[in-house]
Amino acid sequence: MDILIKNQAASQSITEQIQIRTKLYIRKTRNLLLIGFGIALLLIVSEIFSFNSYSMIRMGKNQVYSNFHLMGGLGMGLAIVFGYLAIRVSKLKKHVLSEGKSMADQFHSKNEFEIHINEQEVVFSSHILFQKINWSLFKSYTLYENYLFLNFENQPLHGISIDKRLLSDAEFQAIRRIATHRLKKV
Repeated sequence: MDILIKNQAASQSITEQIQIRTKLYIRKTRNLLLIGFGIALLLIVSEIFSFNSYSMIRMGKNQVYSNFHLMGGLGMGLAIVFGYLAIRVSKLKKHVLSEGKSMADQFHSKNEFEIHINEQEVVFSSHILFQKINWSLFKSYTLYENYLFLNFENQPLHGISIDKRLLSDAEFQAIRRIATHRLKKV
């Protein structure tokens, strides 16, 4: 089995693929951030409604009464950490989208690329890049809308994108069978 995919609208396709990959990555990360913020909020609220407002801390021979509680401090710390992570994820999203746009701009002169797929490897070729990738380098695959993403990691941010609209149903199912057999689904 040898399948050739020719994309004559590379610039538009790359922009669309980067947007979808970023959307999938951000969705997964956003859920983790929401869980973290929820835990932080739960710790802070449990501290606010705590009936024991003072705690005793033993420092050497002295006993000091303090209004500091572990749960409130931990909750505030988690809120700060997850706030910072949310800002970093937002900046990452902007960076990836701008890099994707600059990559798509490189295809304006010659707006095409080819992907050759067989049982042993995936070959991506264009006027600026040639990659010959053994299937063992891919870690997972993701199906989303009209795309099959072959991922180098367990996240859909890096890898090869296969547009279902450029293939017949039999060709797409053959590629999907190989991906299902060799990779785990994310």
